[in-house]
Amino acid sequence: MAACSILGVATWYTRNFSERDDLMRLFAFTGIACMLSLLGWTLTMDI
Repeated sequence: MAACSILGVATWYTRNFSERDDLMRLFAFTGIACMLSLLGWTLTMDI
């Protein structure tokens, strides 16, 4: 979960304070992949 929050902050920072769109997209897509993996992990848990 820490990785998702760090990637969210990194995406926000590069969007507002940098002109590197490629780096922002990398952070954003990596964050999306992280969130989807957390969702998959949560749905497969036996509770």
